[in-house]
Amino acid sequence: MRVIAGFFTCLFMMSQIFTPLSVYAADRKYEGVDVSVWQGDIDFSKVKEAGKDIVYIRAGYGIAEDEKFRENAERAKEAELKTGFYFYVTALNVTEAQKQAKYFADLIKEYDYDCIPAVDFEQFSGLTKRQANDIAIAFIETLEQYTNTTPMFYSNSYRTASLWEDTLTRYPLWVANYGGEEIPKTGIWQTWAGWQHSNKGEVLGITGKVDLDYFTDDVLVDRHGDACQNELPFTDVHPVEWYYSAVCNLYEGHLISGVSKTMFDPSGDARRDMAVAILYRLDGRPTIVNAANFIDVAEGKWYSNSTLWAKENKVAMGYKGELFYPENGIKREELVEFLYRYAELKGYDVALTKENCISKFQDANEVEKWAVDGLQWAVDRGILVGTTGATLAPKEIATRGQMVVMIDRFMTVYKA
Repeated sequence: MRVIAGFFTCLFMMSQIFTPLSVYAADRKYEGVDVSVWQGDIDFSKVKEAGKDIVYIRAGYGIAEDEKFRENAERAKEAELKTGFYFYVTALNVTEAQKQAKYFADLIKEYDYDCIPAVDFEQFSGLTKRQANDIAIAFIETLEQYTNTTPMFYSNSYRTASLWEDTLTRYPLWVANYGGEEIPKTGIWQTWAGWQHSNKGEVLGITGKVDLDYFTDDVLVDRHGDACQNELPFTDVHPVEWYYSAVCNLYEGHLISGVSKTMFDPSGDARRDMAVAILYRLDGRPTIVNAANFIDVAEGKWYSNSTLWAKENKVAMGYKGELFYPENGIKREELVEFLYRYAELKGYDVALTKENCISKFQDANEVEKWAVDGLQWAVDRGILVGTTGATLAPKEIATRGQMVVMIDRFMTVYKA
């Protein structure tokens, strides 16, 4: 990797943010290198003999494959090194970023990698700070969807403090810091998963200089696709899809079913009755005390107890307190509000760790007043990440895939 110096004339110097030593208890667990075509032919067995545990391999850049990607991937695996892949982003807008992220995911999907994919975005010529962040977020979120794995974000210490926005801190940091500090500077990130501590290293098996890294357990893959203990019955849900693990978790937890025995319909509209039914089941299907349901919910419907529970516990207020419209599609802001109220019902901590989390989204002004607190909380906790790096789409009907992913994230955050 190359760290390209200052394309932003508008960036000003900021004092670096130091993190207490206590948060680095697991640092430097693994020694590693990152390589590309520039290292030429590599003898990975000697790299392993030299005491290296992990190798990150460049898979590509832009819409091009690194010429040594496949050879490096196969030989590193033969040498029994833990392997991961990174990608050099050249996108100049959100559309290009999404296209490049999918290309990266397609390149690596046939390989059994041990370490989470990494995003190397350091080419900023002509971009504003806002544009750079939108591109970075669009790329990493798209990559996350296509790989079912939380990727890692690569940056240097200066930019972690002066360029990137809080949204990116949801992703582990691989920080480049060559100053020789005992603890690298991580800016707005609280800690690091990877530390590239030298770009002039010498390692047995590699001719010339190579980047040297320390890594923690946070770079190791926890593949969401492994969540399914048994094969799913749904023919339209595949392990490569971004919602796969959420479907696995909720299906095996007896919280969801398909639209038929063999179809889940992840792209179909999620409905209001479905959302409260899942939360009712998550709450253990408690006994209903209040017998007054919404006036548009007939007795004996499969969702009658769910809506009754939701009304009784103020998880769903309904329209003017009387109508629920159970079979209507549920808007993304409505789904978040149900989750927010359920969290309050259970006594979970809903305090914000960051203020005004939704202000960075272009459509934040479209959020209804009653939904603002819930969306702030959901973005803050990583339950809602937006449809792109710049849009929340609060008025859009959530898809069934989006619904199960948000609920799965909620369950992860609160260990529900």
